[in-house]
Amino acid sequence: MIEVNAQSGYQIGETVGIEITNNQGLQAVLIGYFLPFILMFLMMALSFFIFQNELIAGVASILVLIPYYMVLFLLKKTLKKQFQFRLKKYFSNKF
Repeated sequence: MIEVNAQSGYQIGETVGIEITNNQGLQAVLIGYFLPFILMFLMMALSFFIFQNELIAGVASILVLIPYYMVLFLLKKTLKKQFQFRLKKYFSNKF
């Protein structure tokens, strides 16, 4: 959810586009996709090396995401400040 100032000229239900900078987009992809993938891959390799069991390695690789997303949740306010969204009003051609 994006909070908008009441004096911004936007109405509830209005069609808008949400824009962010390229750097913010890359950072969001890094946090949302790349880092969790790397964590899962490393945990799977390490778990399989230690236990020699695919089931344990698979479960451990999924469980490693719990602390990752808990840290993201705790950093929510910091991340909220870091990502600045811009709204772009779209005008419909409805008659």
